[in-house]
Amino acid sequence: MLNPQRLKTILHLKGLTRILIPNLNPNFPNILSTNSHNYSKITSNQNSFTVSYLINNCGFSPESALIASKQVHFETAQKPDSVITFFRNHGFNKSQLFSIIRKAPNVLTSDPHKRVLSKFEFLYSNGASSSDIVLLVNRDPRFLYSSLENSIIPSKITSNQNSFTVSYLINNCGFSPESALIASKQVHFETAQKPDSVITFFRNHGFNKSQLFSIIRKAPNVLTSDPHKRVLSKFEFLYSNGASSSDIVLLVNRDPRFLYSSLENSIIPRYEFVKRFLKCDKKTIKCIVVCPGLLGRFLMEKNVNFLLDDVGVAESHICCLLQSRPSILLSDFNHLKEAVNEVKAMGFDDPSKVTFVIALLARRAMSKSRWDAKVEVFKSWGWSEENVLEAFRKEPKCMLSSKDKINEVMRLWVSQLGWNSLALVDGPGMFGYSLEKRIIPRAFVVQYLLAKGLRKKNASLFSPFVISDKLFIEKYVESFKEERSELLKLYQEKLNVQDSKRMV
Repeated sequence: MLNPQRLKTILHLKGLTRILIPNLNPNFPNILSTNSHNYSKITSNQNSFTVSYLINNCGFSPESALIASKQVHFETAQKPDSVITFFRNHGFNKSQLFSIIRKAPNVLTSDPHKRVLSKFEFLYSNGASSSDIVLLVNRDPRFLYSSLENSIIPSKITSNQNSFTVSYLINNCGFSPESALIASKQVHFETAQKPDSVITFFRNHGFNKSQLFSIIRKAPNVLTSDPHKRVLSKFEFLYSNGASSSDIVLLVNRDPRFLYSSLENSIIPRYEFVKRFLKCDKKTIKCIVVCPGLLGRFLMEKNVNFLLDDVGVAESHICCLLQSRPSILLSDFNHLKEAVNEVKAMGFDDPSKVTFVIALLARRAMSKSRWDAKVEVFKSWGWSEENVLEAFRKEPKCMLSSKDKINEVMRLWVSQLGWNSLALVDGPGMFGYSLEKRIIPRAFVVQYLLAKGLRKKNASLFSPFVISDKLFIEKYVESFKEERSELLKLYQEKLNVQDSKRMV
């Protein structure tokens, strides 16, 4: 017999009927999905009683009653009255009953003693309360039409078989009842011995409770694996190459598929392939922790060989991709080819240059909608699409800046400093600098020099921003003897203000 508490847990789950009635006809009528505009008036006197009954006895609006009358028809109140009485006797209040009738109006012509009573009795016999049944039917009236023998009772048997698994996932792994039910379709165990040993293994390798639960949610069948046989050798390989426990925890949390990859056929060969470009274990470990998919997907090698052999990208620039955005190398092959052609069409005609690789990264790092949104931000500050393309050719990284960062730089440049936004077309690298640590403190020093006539108005606005802090102080502060103290004070004030804002 199904444990009453267990049944109550199942009954309260949102979407339970996906489990209880999996093979129900998907064309089950739903009044809410019908196009009401097709029914603008009563077209048949034959349905007038039905419409009137639905309005006066079931809380329907005239329009929804007209729609429902296309699905259900009766000429007297005897049948619908008996149905309503049946459900009221089983604990359904007026509001709950009206909700069911709106979703499934043809329930009013059914024979509930023949079609429904046995299902309610089955649930009562297994510990369900009236309120449990009301909740279940309200959430999905299709339960009323499912077969007791062919659907509901077999689902109970399946539920009994999986009840220990579900209970374990809820009580030991932090699952919600609903997610535990879903996971029990992927993993099954009848005692705690195996899952307990798996949890102990991972705890001994530095995984805390939260991290472990995250992995189990993504890959519940790890609980039935043999970690000493299938996982330990992979961890030992990473340890031998300089990975720490925290590196392994991060890697597995980001992609639990690593646990199922073959050490000999996948992990080792692809680790060595990445190391070929990064040259050392430290950089390789860092790279695969950021993007664990590199160890388990054949696409990386295919894409890298395409860029090297067919496109002409230098090996050193593959290293650039691996260190900045390695996921680019896991792109769909055809999408990568399209991006290469797009970048070439934009004027990046020498694949051996690092700017080509950065442009490729920028195109693959964002969707077309995100790219277009950034173009619109630039245009809102007076740029044309040609200006955007020109800036992108000069410094492809400018399109990797967020919309907020672009707006912040433009706001400072135009609104606060009073400079022309189009000047930034010639210096798009500005969008990659830190506003707080570089752009703001230096910009106000340059503005001061311009206002005092100490810097030519046609001098480059960008050269003060590209040099080191030390050189900037020497060239734009210390070299002006009379204004030195004022300039240094201004520079430090702006720098300190920004530091204070970051601390707040």
